Amino acid sequence: MIIRMSLFFTLILGFNAHASYFPEGVFEDGKDLDSFVRGWYSYHLNSMEEPSLKDSSEVLVFRFTWLRTFHSPMAFRLTKNSGEQYDLTVKRTDGAGGYDSGKLINDERVTIPREEAKVLIAKLEDECKFWSQPTQGEARGLDGSRWVFEGRRNERYHVVDRWSPDKGCLREVGLRFMELSRIDIEEVY
Repeated sequence: MIIRMSLFFTLILGFNAHASYFPEGVFEDGKDLDSFVRGWYSYHLNSMEEPSLKDSSEVLVFRFTWLRTFHSPMAFRLTKNSGEQYDLTVKRTDGAGGYDSGKLINDERVTIPREEAKVLIAKLEDECKFWSQPTQGEARGLDGSRWVFEGRRNERYHVVDRWSPDKGCLREVGLRFMELSRIDIEEVY
């Protein structure tokens, strides 16, 4: 336990070096905790060679970042390209979401049929009410997973962060991202 906590706090310094993926103050009211969370999530996205969505020029893009404490971090990014084509980019590292990010081991792109992508986007925007969801949820915990959803539509950017959802609309959307990826995924939590 002491070794695990020592590693965790050592990594905090590395997390804060990559804090540019998210707007300042988006996750927590306290500056130090917000900086830590932004750094932690950015550290993993950086290791997956993911672009920042807050400054993206994409017309429409959604990303689900899945950080499980003891399993490989993953990012699923749905992008509307020119015309009506949608691509799902899926990345995974060999690290652990609660600790070291590891090295990129999967970088796949799957074209999603237009109607299927539109159903997923409508579920996220209309049923889940993504754009009006608070960034932070009430549930907290130690071991589990972070389900981080980001969206950019034209100039609008928003992020929703949930801890280990076991039911509800956002869980359904996250599971659908996993299904569409066609990647074999171990343990969902």
